Amino acid sequence: MGLPSLHSETVVLVEKLERVSSSLKRFLDISKEDLDRIREIPQVISEDFDRIINEAVDVLLSDDEARNIATRVGLSRESAAKLLKLCLENTFSGDFGYKHSLKVSKVGLAHCKAGVSGRLFSALLGVLLVKITEVLLNRGRGDLIPSLQKGAMWTLGIVDEAYLMAVMLSMEKTTGIK
Repeated sequence: MGLPSLHSETVVLVEKLERVSSSLKRFLDISKEDLDRIREIPQVISEDFDRIINEAVDVLLSDDEARNIATRVGLSRESAAKLLKLCLENTFSGDFGYKHSLKVSKVGLAHCKAGVSGRLFSALLGVLLVKITEVLLNRGRGDLIPSLQKGAMWTLGIVDEAYLMAVMLSMEKTTGIK
């Protein structure tokens, strides 16, 4: 009995992400109102968006592990900032459903491929949450913070799930153990 084909691995990944996405959305109680609030955040933080991105990248690249990974994969500071900005924009514009989870899962797969630890991703997400929360509070929009937190935790759950699935598939391919 051989390993499953790439097609069946992809089907398993997609089906699992669909279940996880739905479960996380239900568990975090992400409502239509939360989606509306999450979509409002970019306008509220627009003046500070680039600064938030740049500060988060500075924090990330101050970590030896992160800096070494970026160097090894040829990721410049500017490229890192562009990717982080794209990830945030994707989070703010998504519906936290199945198709959104497929987009977000690519972040987890890319991190796994590059050798980025879950710790680094979680820490970076924490930095972003703190910085965005500060801006929202300074703008008098603390009402958006619970929805921001829900969106961030959903994103973390999807990225983590995709990362773990990639690790499991890699282990299965290299060891033959399911």
